[in-house]
Amino acid sequence: MTTDASLFLSQADYLALDATAMAEGVRNGTLAPEALLRAALERCDQLDPQVNAVVMRHDEIAFAQLRARQAAGTERQGALAGVPFLLKDLNTYLAGTVTTNGSRLLADTPPASVNSTLVDRYLNAGTLVFGKTASPEFGMTTTTESAQWGRTMNPWNLDFSAGGSSGGAAAAVAAGIVPVAHATDGGGSIRIPASYCGVFGLKPTRYRNPQGPASFEGWFGASCGHVVSRSVRDSALLLDVSHGHERGSPYWLAEPARPFSEEVRRAPGALRIGVVSADMTGAALHPEIAAVLEQTVEMLRELGHQVRPLTLPVDPQRLYAAHGTTSGVSLLAAVR
Repeated sequence: MTTDASLFLSQADYLALDATAMAEGVRNGTLAPEALLRAALERCDQLDPQVNAVVMRHDEIAFAQLRARQAAGTERQGALAGVPFLLKDLNTYLAGTVTTNGSRLLADTPPASVNSTLVDRYLNAGTLVFGKTASPEFGMTTTTESAQWGRTMNPWNLDFSAGGSSGGAAAAVAAGIVPVAHATDGGGSIRIPASYCGVFGLKPTRYRNPQGPASFEGWFGASCGHVVSRSVRDSALLLDVSHGHERGSPYWLAEPARPFSEEVRRAPGALRIGVVSADMTGAALHPEIAAVLEQTVEMLRELGHQVRPLTLPVDPQRLYAAHGTTSGVSLLAAVR
């Protein structure tokens, strides 16, 4: 580990840090924000040609963010001071950049004139945003591939998918390009690629994080933004930074009783956990998946939790039909 705030950080030292540790090092002066940014860019240059996770690079914007903070003397301030960061190319806006939503239809749209509220909160906490990650067209599939950006592959095995729709974000974190990356989730788009890529993904409660300034409710309000991360504590830290009501939002959630970063350090006590081992469509469970699931069940029992098998009485055809109806009504209300 470097002992001063030099502008060089080895890849081994960079990979040893989650976002929480990076920000702590920046605040106490043992890490330089520029060293972290350059390490992220170097790793992206090395690995992304094979993975195809980062589909838009905005290096100059990240360095402009850094220089502005250095001029103001604030580069070592913030819960996420100096943390390299990526945004998903889906319904999320960074001033001066284009958001294509993974579609060639929107590839030539004008750059955004303002940031999304969520992006402002990430920037105000000290992140350095240097690019955007791949999304399938309009985030509509559970793999990340599109005519606009091509396929995003799994860093653990380049023959396999990274999942979707936040496959670019999950692959970037799994590859060690960044310790944490913005992602969105309506029907599994954080959780699916997180499970594919071996990283952590949490979908927050509806409107826990802001969705403005756009007024449209993506997926009838079911879609929300958060992150995929290498550590659970990073996910909690990002939620501490980003959550809270925004002016004009149609919903208002109660504030949590304590910071999420504190919550994840509290012992949960014995939990009752239901385990679903059958696919609702009737598809067979792969033996490797079944074995890992059983190992997880045993681990949870050893930790003192009650684990019981659970069957979900879901008719997938009715579920899909209901989803189509509700999302269609939401879209109709938005365009009227």
